Order: sequence, then structure tokens, then C-alpha cells
Amino acid sequence: MEDFLRQCGGYAVIDGGLATELESHGADLNDPLWSAKCLLSSPHLIRRVHLDYLEAGANIIISASYQATPQGFEAKGMSREEGEALLKKSVEIACEARNIYYDRAAKGSWDVTGNVPEKRPVLVAASVGSYGAYLADGSEYSGVYGDTVTLKTLKDFHRRRVQILAKSGADLIAFETTPNKLEAKAYTELLEEENINIPAWFSFNSKDGTNVVSGDSISECALIADSCKQVVAVGINCTPPRFIHGLVQSIKKVTSKPILIYPNSGETYDGEKKEWVPTTGVADEDFVSYVSKWCDAGASLIGGCCRTTPKTIRAISKTLKRGAARESCEMATPLLTTTLTIQNPNKPITENPPETNSLKLCKTLKELKQHQAHITKQGLKKKTHLLTKLIAACAELATPESLKHARKAFNLYYVKKENAPYLYLLNCLIRGYAFCGLCDESVKIYADMLRQGVGFDHYTFPFVLSACAKKDGFFEGVQVHGSVVKMGFEEDVYIQNSLVHFYCECGEVEEGRKVFDEMCERNIVSWTSLICGCARWGFAEEAVSLFFEMVGNGVRANEVTMVCVISACGKLRDLELGERGWRYIGELGVEMNEVLVNAVVDMFTKCGSVDKAREVSRGCVGGDLVLYNTILSNYVHQGQAREVVPVLNDLLKQGLKPDRITMLSLISASAELENYLLGRECHGYVLRNALEACANISNSLINMYMKCGKKELGCMIFDRMMNKTVVSYNSLIAGLVGNDDVELARKIFSEMPETNLVSWNTILAGLVQESLFEEAIKHFRRMQNKGIEPDEMTMVTVASACGYLGALDLAKWTYRYIKTNNIYCDLRLNTALVDMFSRCGDTRSAMLVFDTMKERDVSAWTAAIGAMAIEGNGEQAVHLFHEMIMQGVKPDEVAFVKVLTACSHGGLVNQGMSIFQSMTELHKVSPQIVHYGCVVDLLGRAGMLKEAFNFIQTMPIEPNVTVWRAFLAACRTHKNEKMATYAAGMIAESTGEDAGVQVLLSNIYASAGKWTDVAEVRLSMKAMGIKKVPGSSSIEVNGTIHEFTSGDQSHLVTDLILPILEEMNYRLRDVGYVPDLKSVLFDVDEQEKDTLLSRHSEKLALGFGLISTSHGTPIRIIKNLRICSDCHSYAKLVSEIYDRKIIIRDNHRFHVFEHGICSCSNYW
Repeated sequence: MEDFLRQCGGYAVIDGGLATELESHGADLNDPLWSAKCLLSSPHLIRRVHLDYLEAGANIIISASYQATPQGFEAKGMSREEGEALLKKSVEIACEARNIYYDRAAKGSWDVTGNVPEKRPVLVAASVGSYGAYLADGSEYSGVYGDTVTLKTLKDFHRRRVQILAKSGADLIAFETTPNKLEAKAYTELLEEENINIPAWFSFNSKDGTNVVSGDSISECALIADSCKQVVAVGINCTPPRFIHGLVQSIKKVTSKPILIYPNSGETYDGEKKEWVPTTGVADEDFVSYVSKWCDAGASLIGGCCRTTPKTIRAISKTLKRGAARESCEMATPLLTTTLTIQNPNKPITENPPETNSLKLCKTLKELKQHQAHITKQGLKKKTHLLTKLIAACAELATPESLKHARKAFNLYYVKKENAPYLYLLNCLIRGYAFCGLCDESVKIYADMLRQGVGFDHYTFPFVLSACAKKDGFFEGVQVHGSVVKMGFEEDVYIQNSLVHFYCECGEVEEGRKVFDEMCERNIVSWTSLICGCARWGFAEEAVSLFFEMVGNGVRANEVTMVCVISACGKLRDLELGERGWRYIGELGVEMNEVLVNAVVDMFTKCGSVDKAREVSRGCVGGDLVLYNTILSNYVHQGQAREVVPVLNDLLKQGLKPDRITMLSLISASAELENYLLGRECHGYVLRNALEACANISNSLINMYMKCGKKELGCMIFDRMMNKTVVSYNSLIAGLVGNDDVELARKIFSEMPETNLVSWNTILAGLVQESLFEEAIKHFRRMQNKGIEPDEMTMVTVASACGYLGALDLAKWTYRYIKTNNIYCDLRLNTALVDMFSRCGDTRSAMLVFDTMKERDVSAWTAAIGAMAIEGNGEQAVHLFHEMIMQGVKPDEVAFVKVLTACSHGGLVNQGMSIFQSMTELHKVSPQIVHYGCVVDLLGRAGMLKEAFNFIQTMPIEPNVTVWRAFLAACRTHKNEKMATYAAGMIAESTGEDAGVQVLLSNIYASAGKWTDVAEVRLSMKAMGIKKVPGSSSIEVNGTIHEFTSGDQSHLVTDLILPILEEMNYRLRDVGYVPDLKSVLFDVDEQEKDTLLSRHSEKLALGFGLISTSHGTPIRIIKNLRICSDCHSYAKLVSEIYDRKIIIRDNHRFHVFEHGICSCSNYW
């Protein structure tokens, strides 16, 4: 596009309103296809209008495809092939018009208006209208498409049209009247996904001069366009002229690409009436007054849109030509005047006028032009010297305008490369473009120099390498490195330093180190470039090591070096190294500028030395808000939110005003502290200072209100947001999950216009939190189908779901998936895998994962101890506990719970009591109520009911329902009704509505045959609305989980299960099995009890397992309640008679039945 503009003289003219002219020629456009209707009915009129605009001076004509879509043509009854042919035809007509125009220009023929066409550059742009243009409901002027239209919807809608137009012969694609940010994003992704190989421009429309019509920021929209490599120009169309100037200024701040504008006449389109309403329409001649202003603001492609005519375009063209001629004259004047002066020998000449020295004092292009005019009037003699200084001064200003001025002057006067200042000026231009951020221009000048055979010097390469580093042009930089070696500059220190800097900026630190190691001479720039590269790209240890090596070589560090070194110490969380660096700063006498102070405070905070960070900040603050923001941010990230308020008070005392960054830290601190009052004060400040438009602020407010339990307020903030992002949705969903409203979270998730990994991880965690494990696995499958790649957090959640389901096949698949996809197994994921396998009864795999862990914290050890506990291997659990202590890992409260549980299930009374006593005596961990409950369970399971009762009586804290429930369960196991009744009474005093306790007491009475007492308990339960949880068992077969409840006959293969149960009963009775009728807790006759026993859920699952799996395959069953004694005996006999390994996990532990023996040794 920039080459095209150069050919056009710096500015290009876009054509005007196509539909307006078609209507003036008699076309009826009252149709959803609008101007595209003429592709069917009057293609000759379209060609005629294109020619009218070319003859008026247009350099770019736009095809009649704005509302031409495959979908629109299909709605008219056309086939897909016919619709696509019409799309191509729209471009073909424009190309035909251009050829006709060129033919006339070549022949010098006269047209009907009496003007001779001129041969000039002309491009054909294929128009792509918005989704709203296709709807033809006026939404292209509001940008409101409704919640059902997502990013994917828009991409799918535009995809085929863009594919066709890209191959139609057009020079570029014009995405016009884009009404919102979402559609702009859809275009950019579409261009990249389809690998469109022709350039494009994006133009937006506005109705307020600040935002696009949807309310999205014009700057944000322009940034999206700027980020796409295929986009060569960005701008505005179909917008009233009075808004254009401000919009151009906003766009110019975020892009260096050419800016295009083609406004409408100023009238307003009524979407409901489908007509233009006269308001402030601009006459053709009025456009002239706007054009110069738009050019000065930065526009370089100018035309008209709706309600503009060829007359408008002719006026624009004339204005632009006058402006270009004036600029050319301004550039030519110095040389012309100086030449005339030299030819007059009688006129006195000043050899070294002071005016030439003042060029370097100029700070703006305007000042330079004033000095240029002053020098011209003086008629100075040494024109080459002066012109060189002028061009160099323009390049040194390094603004797009000054560089444009410098480039014009250079191209006008220095056409011969043998001119003395030729290379010097090219170097100035390369440097200026690189400094300005127009790095592609720098590289292009360098490439032109290569083609022209211009000799380089030791300044050229550092300047072009700087441009390559800024644009992340690694491959271009490598080629420059090749030229350096080829031309013999590889030993120049200045160039070598530039190469080290370039490689480090591009993240290729190893390549930078190679250049560094080959240097014969190194200075502070060499060392600092490499140190900063290492610190930036994750080689913090190497950065610190290089620093001390540099100091050892006698090289004195500067402020930049120390910022990088101190930052590296912060990343390493190494306080000792950080303090050494801090002392060196003092010894060196380095000036503590704001950047260095921020780095030091950041380092001390990250290293946990809050007091030192505060000391440094108080000694160096001097009213710097950036420093305060650094301190606040670090306090929040380090989990020290309570330190935020004192810092805030200091900030306010300094007279500083909190900004957006400050408020983000304060709101985050409020959320962490769950301080609703502080959060509300922050919200009030945000509203008073108009900060709520910032998405990050609103997202933080949502998070804060949710964490403070104010769900409604969080939802209100979300609903009021104008620009909801994925982060906004994620914040809301996470907050709803945290407030136990997973149902609403799922609804919001399903309505998200687009999701990312965080979205999926959040909803998966919520499902697991609500024990919706199967649903979580299904969501994970959907996530895979969407192409979202999981991370460690995802797999932690999936592993937890597999563990709770007890689905070993699924667990093994999960483990293989992690390994196959090279998902990094961090400490948390490895721990989750250990827990997953242990809950699925595969302790061998659990311990294999544990043994391969390079790093183990207390959670990892606790998971391994828990694996042994659930298996009933108390001895190994105790061994692991002591090994953990030997490894220097301090046990926490959870580790003690797991090891005491293992002792309880393994009957290890002495070891358990010893470990309990060591909590306070050796490990200084205060026992909580749960630990006392574990000891009661330990003593009770061993039949030591009296000791357990005495232990309860001597507890230093009041026993709660957990303790009494453990004692009650022991009373049931050992059939002590008296103590059980007492325990139940104690529980009733605490809570009379505990379902588990009431059921347990009822079962104790039922086991003893006290049916009257059973009836009383059950009547009491009914009165309190307490329902007994029915027994259920699940079994996984071929990746599918089948669930059974006691007495249930609803399974699809019940007619196959019942016969195998009958067979099992006969075979077991043959070897002496007698049903334990005491396990039936209902007052019915013995035959009915026998029937009820035979329909227990684990027996149904066991029967299904026998008919659904091959011989030799272990049968794995998950039971939600404690397995009864009858089912326990039953499973032992089945394992022996059918020679099958049976694993049953109840709500306490695993039972592994094999060859008629259970792993629990009948102790459970």
C-alpha cells in the first residue's frame, strides 16, 4: 500500500457512493441485495458508475459485492454455483471498467464530459459488507447482532465469500462498515486461517466520533486490524464528515499503517424506515474544506461513501493534487533558490551562518520547516551540506511525518549513490525509522542498498539490527549477520554488541551467547545485553552468574545492568543474592532512578522481605505512583493483602491520585481479604473517576463481590459491562462456582460467545465440586472435541473425577492421555494421579507415580499414606509417614488424619496412639476435633469401647457429632446397645437432625431385634424429614459406568442378572453359605429377609460383572455405604468358587477378595 501511495504522489483517492449513482441512473435498489441486485439486472450500470468515478480522479474503485453473499443469493432461489459466479462477476466488472479507462488514456480519447483521461495507478477493491448488511435490518449501523451471533457464527458466514473474492482477480479486499470489535476479530482470524494472499483494509463506522457504532472503542478496533499482517490500511467509512478528524487521530495513536477515510454525506440512515434522513448533509464543495484537515491529521486514502457522487470525488482529487504540488514545491524551493544565488557572483555570501547550527535545536517538523524557509531566503552557498543537515535533522526527529519529509527530500536530490553524504543519509533514515517503530521501512532501505550495491559502514548494521530486534525479525537479522561476516565487520565491537542485543531480544539467548563468547573485546554494553537477555527469557541464574563474572573482570555496572540483575534475583526468589546486588548498588554509587527503585522493591517483595521493601520504598518514593503500584501489586501477588491498606494511606498522604493499576491491586486485595467494605469503597472510587469502562477493573470487581459472598452484585457488574471479554465470563463463572451456584455457572458457560482453557477448567472444577463426576468427564470430552488443549489444571480435575468414580479403566486412560500429549506433570498433578489410582483401588500404580516424583511436598506424601490407608495396609502407611519425616518434610493436620485412619483400619492401636501423642510433643501440631475422632475410631474398631469412652471424657475440647458418630459406629460393630444409646443421646443434644446417626442407631436396634426401638427411631426420622440414603453400587465395564441400587430391577439386562444371582446362591449354599439375616434391618419374615439380602446393590453389580467380563478380569465395584457382613462373606465365597478377583470400595476402604480371602482380614 505504501508503494501504491508513493506512486500516487503520497495520497490516493477512493471512489464514492455506488448505490447513490446507480439510483441516479434509474436502478431500483429496494431489495435486501441492495446494489448487488444490479449484478443480476443491470451490470452495465455498475460498469458505468465505476467509469464515472475513475474519470473523476479515483485511484481505487470498490466492487458491487458489499451485500453480495452466497447466503443472500441462495435466498433468492439461486444455486450455490450461480451465487459464487455473481460474486466473481462483481470484481470482473470493476476490472473491465479499469481496462476501458486505461484504454482511453492510452488513446488520448475524449469522453462525453470533454475531459481527457490520465493514466494513473488504479486498484480494484473487492467489497465485503458486514453481517448486518446481509441482514438488511439496519444492524450494520448499530452493531447489535444479538447474543446468538458468536465469533464462529461470523467466521462461518464470511468464509466462503472471502475465499471467492480472494481469487477473483481483485487487488485487495475491503472489509467495509465494520460495526463492532467482534466482527473485526472474525475478519482477522479468517484471513489467517484461510491464508488469504492478497492485502486487505478494514474500515469501521461511527456515530459519535469516539467509538464504532456498537459502542466498542475505535482504538481497540484499530488495534485488532493493526495486529493482522494482511491488513495494509485501517480507517473509517459511512460516517458523518464532522467526526472524521477525531477518529483519524485516535486511529493514528495505535497504528502506523496508512489511514483511509471515506465518509458519507452527513445524512443519517434510518434502519427501520430504510431511508436516509437529511440532517447535516455536506455539499460536494464543503468536502474540500475537510480534506486538508484530514490529511494533516494523518489520512492518506480519501474518498466518499453513501450519498456522495463523482462530483464529490472530483473535488477531493483536485484538493489532494494541489496539496501534493504544494509539498513538492516546498521541497524544491531550497535547491532552486540556492542554485540561483550561486549563479549570482555579485551577491555577498555568509560562509557559516548561525542558522545552520540551530537546525539541531529544532524539536518539531514545523520548526524545521521554518528554518528551512529561513535558510532558503538567505541564499546560502553550501547547498549539499545544508540539505544533508536538514534531512538528517528530519530523520532524527523520528516521527512518521518528519521521516516522510526526509524521504521525499532524499529521493528528490540524492539520486546518485556516489554523492558523499549518500550512505550517511541512508543510515540516518534506517535509524530514524527504527526509532519511530516503522521497522519494516528500515529493513526495506537496507534491502534496497543491497540490491543497488551500496557499500555499508559500521553504522549501517547496528541500525538495521535494531530494527530487526524491534520487529522480532529473526530471519532478517540472521541474514544481516551473514552480511556482517561476508563483508568483514564481524570483529567490530559496536556491531557485535548489536548482534548480541538482537539475538537476546528475539529470545535466541544461546545465539547471543555464541557471539558474546567470540568477542575479543567486551564493554559494559556487551555484558548488559547478554545479562538482560538471560533475565528476560528465563535464564535468571545465568544472568546473575554473568553479572558476578563481569564484576570480577573489572567492568563497572550501570543502572540498566543493575535493573536486569535485581530482576533476575527476584525471579529466583533468592534473598541472599538480592541483598548482594543491593549492596553493590550502594558501593557503586549508581543513581537510584524510578526504574531501579521499582526493580529493587519488586525483588525484596518477591523474596519475602517485606520490611526491606518498605524501607527502600520509603527512602526513595518521592511521590512516584509507579513505585507505589509496584509495591501494592507485589503485596497482592505474595498473599500479603493486609499490607495494602497502610501503603494506600502513604500513597494518599503523598498527594497522589490512585489510577487504574492502583485500583486493580486494591480491589484484588479486597477480594483476598473478603473485605466487603473496602471493596465497596474501591467500587465507589471507580465510579467517581470513570474507570468502570476498563474491562480489567470490572472483572476484578466481579471477582471481589463473588469472594465476599455478594453474588447478586457480581452479576450486576457483569450485566452492566459494555465490553464483556472472555475474562469477564470466566470471572463470573468462577465466582458462581465459589458461591455453590454451579447450575447458573453452567448456564452462563453455555451462553459464552467464545471460550478458552480457563473457561473449561473453571466449569470442570465446579462440576467436580458438586460431585457431578460423570458430567465432568462428559464436559472434558466436549472440550477435546472443541480442540481446546488441556493443561495440568484440567487434568488435575479430570483425575479427581476419575478417582471419585472409582473408574480404573478411565483412570488408566487419563494417565496415558497425559503421557501421550506431553502434559507437564507438576507437583499438584502428580499428587492428583496418586490419589486417583488409590481411590480406584490400584495402589500399585499409585505408588509407581509417587516413586517417580522428583519433588514431593507434604500433600504428595499424604496422598501416598492415604493410598495405603484405603487399602488397609497400616504398616506401610506408618512406614511412609516416618520416611516423610526423615526426608525433612513436616507433617500437617491432613497427614496426621491419614496416618491415624490407616492405623485404625489396620488395627495398629499402639502405633496410632504413639503418633497422636507425637503431634504436640514432637511436631508442635495442635490436634483438632477430627484427630480426636480418629483416635476414638482407632480404639473403637479394636473393641476397646471403654478406653474410647474414657478418652472422650478426657478430651480437652468439647466432643462433637464426629467424635460421637465414630464411637456409635464402634458400638454397632461390637453390639454394645447400651453405649450406643448413650452416644446417640449425646449426638441428639448436639444436632437432632443428623441422618447418619439416626440411621446408625436404627441399624443397631434392628441388629439386636429391638423392632419397637427401630420403629420409634424411624418415626422420629420421618417427623424430622430425614431419609435414609439408599445403598448403591457402580461398576465400570468397557468404559461405561453402570449403577445399581438395592432391590432395583430397572437395568437393561436385569433378565440376565437375576439368573446368574440364582446360580450364585445355589453354588454358595452348596459350600455352606448361610445368609446373615441380621444384616436385614427390617421386621419381616425370614424368607423376605433372604430375598432382600439377595438384592443388595453390590450383589447386583457383582452378578453383572460376572456376565459382562471375561474370566480372569478383576471385577471392581464402588459402594456408597459400608459393606454389610453378609455381602462381605458372599464376595469372599464368589471369589473362590468363580476364581475371580473382586475389588469393592465402600465408604471406608477397599476390600480385595481373592481365593476366598479379603485383604481386610475381616477387620473393617
